[in-house]
Amino acid sequence: MGKKILYTDLTDANSLIEDMLNSPQMQKALKRKNLFDMWKKSVDKIFYDKSKPYSLMGRTLVIACKNAATAQELQLRKVQIFNKLEPYLKALNLSVEDIKFDTKRWSDDT
Repeated sequence: MGKKILYTDLTDANSLIEDMLNSPQMQKALKRKNLFDMWKKSVDKIFYDKSKPYSLMGRTLVIACKNAATAQELQLRKVQIFNKLEPYLKALNLSVEDIKFDTKRWSDDT
């Protein structure tokens, strides 16, 4: 009876990490994370504490807002927010056409 071979072709950790980082899903997630991090630089502190990026749905950035007053104020400042976000969007090669401010998405854990 022949001897069984008990090994497989193993991929080194660096190759696995490189493949993971270069995957389309990871690239999309990293872009989204970077965009969400730029929210803080795009709104005044008072609004940053009461609003958080929730998701990027197609070309719409959804922002969770703590209350209706915050959502309304941000809605009134949407053009200014877009102007501040624009350089980050270009750098990330993202196309965002609208921002939706949603109080239903707010959670203190968000």
